[in-house]
Amino acid sequence: DTGWAEAKMLAKLTSIYIMTAREHLSWTHLIASNIATRVSTLQLPPSHPVRRLLTIFTFRATEVNLSAFDNLVPNTSLLHRSAGLTYSSVKEVFDMSYTACEIFEPFADRKYNPALQKLSDEGKFPYISQGAEYYEIVRTFVKSWLKNAGKAESDVQARAFYAGCQTASAGQKYVLPDYSAKAMAHLISSIIFVVTAYHELVGHVIDYTLLPSRSGFRLTKSDPTEIDLQSSLITNLITASTSTPMSTLMSEFSNFFGAGGAPAWEKDVWASFRKELVVQSKKVQKDDAKRPAGLEFKYFDPKRFECSVSV
Repeated sequence: DTGWAEAKMLAKLTSIYIMTAREHLSWTHLIASNIATRVSTLQLPPSHPVRRLLTIFTFRATEVNLSAFDNLVPNTSLLHRSAGLTYSSVKEVFDMSYTACEIFEPFADRKYNPALQKLSDEGKFPYISQGAEYYEIVRTFVKSWLKNAGKAESDVQARAFYAGCQTASAGQKYVLPDYSAKAMAHLISSIIFVVTAYHELVGHVIDYTLLPSRSGFRLTKSDPTEIDLQSSLITNLITASTSTPMSTLMSEFSNFFGAGGAPAWEKDVWASFRKELVVQSKKVQKDDAKRPAGLEFKYFDPKRFECSVSV
């Protein structure tokens, strides 16, 4: 039909821009990762078991998130220059991103459209099914870690960490509930889920913006089925500047866990977690092998995950 190609490109462009500004930049970098890094640093001493656990998942996050903010948030930044929006509209997008944020809501508790849930139950929507499987692996790992931590799981410092995160979630769609052992496990599990699996998905913008014919942030006037060349170049500059990898999640981290006077149980808990990740990785790859070529969902394969948000 006349205009259908233009409508599809506009829909893709809008989705990609909102996902980049909201789910990727705001929710993952500036809220989940930033809050976890800042509050754990302020409230927990380096030797505290909760701080020890989060160290891997917040590695270099301060530098990464500051760079992301400087390059993508201010007026005339790369994100602003690449889009067809005034800066006042860009700020509205960021304001909406904050109030709509539900990034700390446990993945296992999220509700979906019945049609999407049905597809997931049939193995046809792996974002939900594989996401839930990975989240449970993470939560089992976190619960084991906290159990080994003993009283430190709920000491004054741990509660101060939780309270700091709860305060930081004020004004968002999902506000963290009052402290409980269950809520603490969910909080830490959600942080790990977001900076590993979720970031792998929403941060892989290059898949959508590699060519002007795919998607981007601004259309041309002469041909609204193509991304504006300047915008396409800026978008690829963004993706090129954020391609420095972080250590992979499935690394052994032998110089950290159980090292330097840390308790030996750290190695055992981490080793058990890695074994579960190997099993899940093989399952995801097996599921993908059953799908038609080009319809694979590779993003929730733990083998691809980094241990912290990268830039």
